[in-house]
Amino acid sequence: MGSTQARGRWRTPGFMAWLPYALRQFALLEILTELLVLRRPRLEDVPAIVLACQDPDVARFMPEVSIPYGEQDARRFLASVERAWRESDERTFAIAGWDDVYLGSVSVALREGGNVGYMLSPSARGHGFTTEAVRAVVRWAHEVHGIESLQLWTHPDNLASQAVAERAGFARRGERRCDTPFRDGSTVGILFETRGS
Repeated sequence: MGSTQARGRWRTPGFMAWLPYALRQFALLEILTELLVLRRPRLEDVPAIVLACQDPDVARFMPEVSIPYGEQDARRFLASVERAWRESDERTFAIAGWDDVYLGSVSVALREGGNVGYMLSPSARGHGFTTEAVRAVVRWAHEVHGIESLQLWTHPDNLASQAVAERAGFARRGERRCDTPFRDGSTVGILFETRGS
């Protein structure tokens, strides 16, 4: 396992080390932190994903989450995650505890200025899990993929998400017009970035 700074590391199975980089990136990657395992989401996560998406704030601040949200929606989400791993630079990880129970998701687009996004089940909030997961994927994007600059957007009313961004090391850049409207029709979000510009 390669180590990051004090508290993060990632691993792919050792027997895959001989594969070319282009194939290794699709291996069963895990990012390990002090409290969490970030892994690819899987079908066994469907019930927990459905439960997490019942939270009104998830639907309010994430317009891609259907209302109501059911098992077929979660399965479509998993299919889109797998497609993105194969066909794009977006990597979505399940946030799980060391017991491997799904707690939420964190994603990162592996390009300069790429977006970071996250969602955590209400029952898992208040323990610093989201901040730890965001720090881990940002560190992984930087140290493994050479990404220097990432950004994330929050709804102006999503104070909890803004606090996560700041604790994870993002700098607040202020209100900006965003490409995708929020569910309430707002086209203004709060932009955060990982480095000065």
